Amino acid sequence: MKHRAMKRRKLPLHNNKWVRRIHAWAGFATLTLMLLYGLTGLWLQHRAALPLPGPHTEKSSEEIVLSAPLTSPDELKSLLLQRYAAGFEEARVQLTPPQTLPTPD
Repeated sequence: MKHRAMKRRKLPLHNNKWVRRIHAWAGFATLTLMLLYGLTGLWLQHRAALPLPGPHTEKSSEEIVLSAPLTSPDELKSLLLQRYAAGFEEARVQLTPPQTLPTPD
Protein backbone atom coordinates (compact mmCIF):
# COMPACT_ATOMS: atom_id res chain seq x y z
CA MET A 1 0.00 0.00 0.00
CA LYS A 2 1.41 3.28 -1.09
CA HIS A 3 1.05 6.33 1.11
CA ARG A 4 0.43 9.51 -0.66
CA ALA A 5 1.70 12.66 0.91
CA MET A 6 -1.24 14.87 1.73
CA LYS A 7 -1.04 18.32 0.28
CA ARG A 8 -1.33 21.06 2.80
CA ARG A 9 -4.01 23.54 1.97
CA LYS A 10 -2.84 27.09 2.19
CA LEU A 11 -5.21 29.61 3.57
CA PRO A 12 -6.45 32.01 0.94
CA LEU A 13 -4.57 35.26 1.36
CA HIS A 14 -6.34 37.23 -1.32
CA ASN A 15 -9.39 38.04 0.79
CA ASN A 16 -7.73 39.60 3.85
CA LYS A 17 -7.54 43.12 2.49
CA TRP A 18 -9.70 44.38 5.36
CA VAL A 19 -7.23 42.95 7.90
CA ARG A 20 -4.39 44.87 6.28
CA ARG A 21 -6.46 48.06 6.21
CA ILE A 22 -7.43 47.77 9.88
CA HIS A 23 -3.82 47.02 10.78
CA ALA A 24 -2.61 50.08 8.85
CA TRP A 25 -5.19 52.43 10.37
CA ALA A 26 -4.54 51.09 13.87
CA GLY A 27 -0.82 51.67 13.29
CA PHE A 28 -1.41 55.25 12.12
CA ALA A 29 -3.66 55.96 15.11
CA THR A 30 -1.13 54.45 17.53
CA LEU A 31 1.71 56.40 15.94
CA THR A 32 -0.27 59.64 16.24
CA LEU A 33 -1.05 59.01 19.91
CA MET A 34 2.56 58.08 20.67
CA LEU A 35 3.85 61.26 19.02
CA LEU A 36 1.31 63.35 20.91
CA TYR A 37 2.29 61.62 24.17
CA GLY A 38 5.99 62.25 23.52
CA LEU A 39 5.52 65.89 22.54
CA THR A 40 3.39 66.67 25.59
CA GLY A 41 5.95 64.93 27.79
CA LEU A 42 8.76 67.05 26.37
CA TRP A 43 6.63 70.17 26.69
CA LEU A 44 5.87 69.47 30.34
CA GLN A 45 9.46 68.55 31.21
CA HIS A 46 10.87 71.70 29.62
CA ARG A 47 8.17 74.15 30.60
CA ALA A 48 10.73 76.77 31.64
CA ALA A 49 11.91 77.08 28.04
CA LEU A 50 8.49 76.34 26.50
CA PRO A 51 5.98 78.18 28.68
CA LEU A 52 2.51 76.70 28.83
CA PRO A 53 -0.33 79.09 28.15
CA GLY A 54 -2.83 79.04 30.93
CA PRO A 55 -5.27 81.09 32.91
CA HIS A 56 -3.95 84.30 34.34
CA THR A 57 -4.46 84.25 38.08
CA GLU A 58 -3.74 86.80 40.71
CA LYS A 59 -2.50 85.96 44.17
CA SER A 60 -3.66 88.02 47.09
CA SER A 61 -3.41 87.83 50.84
CA GLU A 62 -5.38 89.38 53.62
CA GLU A 63 -5.07 89.59 57.38
CA ILE A 64 -8.11 89.46 59.60
CA VAL A 65 -7.82 91.36 62.85
CA LEU A 66 -9.65 89.57 65.66
CA SER A 67 -11.21 91.40 68.58
CA ALA A 68 -10.90 88.28 70.74
CA PRO A 69 -9.24 84.91 70.19
CA LEU A 70 -11.41 82.28 68.54
CA THR A 71 -12.11 79.26 70.71
CA SER A 72 -13.65 76.85 68.20
CA PRO A 73 -13.66 76.15 64.49
CA ASP A 74 -17.35 77.07 64.37
CA GLU A 75 -16.51 80.63 65.43
CA LEU A 76 -13.95 80.85 62.64
CA LYS A 77 -16.49 79.47 60.19
CA SER A 78 -19.11 82.05 61.19
CA LEU A 79 -16.53 84.88 60.95
CA LEU A 80 -15.48 83.76 57.47
CA LEU A 81 -19.11 83.40 56.42
CA GLN A 82 -19.73 87.01 57.44
CA ARG A 83 -16.73 88.31 55.51
CA TYR A 84 -16.75 85.98 52.49
CA ALA A 85 -20.32 84.78 52.04
CA ALA A 86 -19.90 84.06 48.32
CA GLY A 87 -17.12 81.51 48.77
CA PHE A 88 -18.60 79.41 51.57
CA GLU A 89 -21.72 77.69 50.25
CA GLU A 90 -20.78 74.32 51.69
CA ALA A 91 -17.99 74.77 54.22
CA ARG A 92 -16.68 71.75 56.08
CA VAL A 93 -14.65 71.75 59.27
CA GLN A 94 -11.94 69.16 59.78
CA LEU A 95 -9.99 68.99 63.03
CA THR A 96 -6.55 67.43 63.06
CA PRO A 97 -4.67 66.90 66.29
CA PRO A 98 -1.31 68.64 66.67
CA GLN A 99 1.66 66.62 65.48
CA THR A 100 5.38 66.82 66.08
CA LEU A 101 7.27 66.74 62.84
CA PRO A 102 10.66 65.07 62.58
CA THR A 103 13.44 67.61 62.38
CA PRO A 104 17.05 66.92 61.50
CA ASP A 105 19.42 67.01 64.46
